[in-house]
Amino acid sequence: MDRYCKRLIEVDLPIKRISAHAQREKAIQQGHISSIHIWWARRPLAACRALICASLWPDPADDLCPNMFRKVAREQMTKWAKNHLSLLSEESWSRFVAISKEEKKLDDLLELRAALLDFIADFANWDNSTVPEYLEISRLLTQAAHEALGGEPNLRPLVVDPFAGGGAIPLEALRIGAESFSSDLNPVAVLINKLILDYIPKFGKKLVKELLIVGEEIRKSAEKELKYYYTSSSNELIPISYLWARTIRCEGPGCGTEIPLIGQLWLSKKKNKCALEILADKNEKKITFKIKNKTTSEDIDEGTVKRGAATCPICNYTTSASNVKKQFKGRSGGINNARLIAVVYSSKKGKKGRVFKLPTGIDIQAVKDATKELDSVYLKNNKFSYLIPNETLPYLRSIFNIKLLDVNNWIDLFSPRQLLSLLVFTKIIREYASESKENEFKKAIATCLAFALDSVADHNSTLGAWRPITLDVSHVFGRQALPISWDFAETIPIGNSMGSFIGSIKRIVRIIEKLNDSSLSNGTVQIASAVSHPLPDDSVDALITDPPYYDAVPFADLSDFFYVWLKRTIGELFPYLFTSTLTTKDGEIVQLAERNENYRYKTKEYFEKLMTQAMINGRRVLKPQGIGLVFFAHKTTSGWEAQLKSMIDAGWIITASWPIDTEKSSRLRAINSAVLASSIQLICRPRENPDGSLITDHIGDWRDVLTELPERITNGCPAWRKKG
Repeated sequence: MDRYCKRLIEVDLPIKRISAHAQREKAIQQGHISSIHIWWARRPLAACRALICASLWPDPADDLCPNMFRKVAREQMTKWAKNHLSLLSEESWSRFVAISKEEKKLDDLLELRAALLDFIADFANWDNSTVPEYLEISRLLTQAAHEALGGEPNLRPLVVDPFAGGGAIPLEALRIGAESFSSDLNPVAVLINKLILDYIPKFGKKLVKELLIVGEEIRKSAEKELKYYYTSSSNELIPISYLWARTIRCEGPGCGTEIPLIGQLWLSKKKNKCALEILADKNEKKITFKIKNKTTSEDIDEGTVKRGAATCPICNYTTSASNVKKQFKGRSGGINNARLIAVVYSSKKGKKGRVFKLPTGIDIQAVKDATKELDSVYLKNNKFSYLIPNETLPYLRSIFNIKLLDVNNWIDLFSPRQLLSLLVFTKIIREYASESKENEFKKAIATCLAFALDSVADHNSTLGAWRPITLDVSHVFGRQALPISWDFAETIPIGNSMGSFIGSIKRIVRIIEKLNDSSLSNGTVQIASAVSHPLPDDSVDALITDPPYYDAVPFADLSDFFYVWLKRTIGELFPYLFTSTLTTKDGEIVQLAERNENYRYKTKEYFEKLMTQAMINGRRVLKPQGIGLVFFAHKTTSGWEAQLKSMIDAGWIITASWPIDTEKSSRLRAINSAVLASSIQLICRPRENPDGSLITDHIGDWRDVLTELPERITNGCPAWRKKG
């Protein structure tokens, strides 16, 4: 192998500070791309931004670092010290104050390296991601690095992500001044990238103004058809959510009572605590409820269902979990027999807090009327049959457990009124999209409208629960799964509260405004498999990607939740993305052999074969002096073995690795479960001879690694502890 100038990421990285910013970012929603559309396991922007900078910028202390880059780096770090001390973090302050007083400190190349790393650590802060001074300096350094390392002048370095997913990596490549080429096999991921990397940079503020206007027009059109089904029994209160419970019949001897299945009875854990109280009429064998205000934990009973088994409040008989599931056979999740148990209101007078009431006859009649409208206008009318998401919902063991309640089609995830609302919005958005085929700006608007409706579906299904701590409704994908939810909350899409269509539009607008502040150039987005990448040989400066984590996330199956709606709202605008009934499963690089009989071919060997092909293609398109960066995380040695073996077999050599804390410990998936807090960043280079042929000798053996590991750990621990 030829010697090459090491990049910053190959010698040092402020991982403690980057991790802190990445963890903090997980709690940020307003203006963050995570709110533009759900995508699973999206990497924090903070980590992506820092790691891309460190991957593209040379280490000035390396013997082979071009003097041209050292010169520019000194100039920019000196300028930073003299003009922008107010933008520095506490950790960086002393170094840059000293530089401002004595510029010659940067003649020490190790000090220059440290200054660049401090800059990167501060730039990782969410608050600095749109600060013009950070953007200007980072882009100057990116261009200087590119040209110093032999890149063509006036052309930016090309960063490629063949597993683009939620778009975090290509977005941050654009932010720091690189070109980006993002691709994915999944059409939902491609659309997300299309909006973030192409439409938003292209149309900017114009998109914001028009989206607010069109979004409100869509809402008003839907309101005309739906307002009769969300009536209020109070002139002083506005309904914002309806709380439901699936039901079964008690199997106790001689009982047969209808049991509402409720996991817990809390309605509010705020200052004025509120909960449901179960009333058991043993004479009538009927279960009703009462609202208990200003209550305490000691006063609250347990729910009726625990670990899938249901206990009857009338006779105290417990129906086993297996028998509970059996009762849902032929009932498609039991939605048509679910019971409305409470209504959540807000005050028209603007008072804070929530009011909880039992449903009235008006509430129940509204549901009956909505069900009748759904049947007559949509389900039994061939005119609108194309709007119905009747596609099959698969079973994935321990992932799609809702299937155990005989939920066989995507339509079964929604109650009648939820489904009616989604179909009305789908029909109206589809009409707008049909008039937008030849207009790119209108296609961008239509994409935003469709994403807003996807958010409505995510917050308004039978898998969303009422949250008594935050007083709102959880969305479907608190986990990367479709779990069983015995009780659920229904939102009001035509309203203004969480889960509403206009609320989703406004959230997308805030994200567009935030991205506009970075003055991004356009990125290139394409649907493509990583195993057959469309770019030519030796054309890429950096391959930076976050590939599938072995068996951790079934992206294709999860994304079908949105695909079935996107196909109906804007599928005609992107026919090349919506060519199949559901997303493509063949060719997806994931191990799912034990999850579903139909996926028995998706074995470890299948994963390794396709991942190796993908990494070979990544090496093929990368320039000989280019760099690779692979994000990876997995709990098992088998997952790591599969990924590392694929990379080595594909002709890569790993030159460095860094752990970054990318997960929020309070997230649903992390609570009381063994999940990783960190992902590992693998920095790699092509293992090639000067003529481009693969080096096949001098490859390390696992036994050698195991022999060297104890000494490496002993010697490395002090430095690792210091870095955090």
